[in-house]
Amino acid sequence: MVKTVFVVDSDIGFILWLGRILGDAGVGAIPATNTSEAWGLVTQLKPDIDLVIINPSLDGAADLIQTLRQAAGNLKILAVVNDDEENGTKVQADAVIPKPEIVDGDTGNQVLKMIEYLLARDVAD
Repeated sequence: MVKTVFVVDSDIGFILWLGRILGDAGVGAIPATNTSEAWGLVTQLKPDIDLVIINPSLDGAADLIQTLRQAAGNLKILAVVNDDEENGTKVQADAVIPKPEIVDGDTGNQVLKMIEYLLARDVAD
C-alpha cells in the first residue's frame, strides 16, 4: 500500500527537496505552500492522507490539522519548525523536528527515518 504525505510549508525549496526524498522512498507527496492551498487540495482531491508534514507557524495550521484529524483519526502529524518558532504544540504534533538548514543526503536520511517511524506507527495503531 502506497502511503501519502501532505507537505504544507511556505518554503518551496524545502517542499521540492522533501518531495524528492519521499518519491525516492516510494511515498506519495502532495505539496501545498500555505493552508489556503492545502484546503483547496483537500476539497478537490479528497486524498487519503497518512501523514501531514507542516510548519506550525503558518496561518490556519492548527485549524487545518484539527479538521484533517477529525476526518481521519489515525492521521499522524510531523511539525517542522524553524529555530525561532514554537515547538509544534500549536498543531498537536506527533513529532517535532527542526527544519533542516542543510539539505544533503544525511539530513534526508534522518528526516526519512522519522517519516518512516510515524508511518509505521500508523499501521500499528
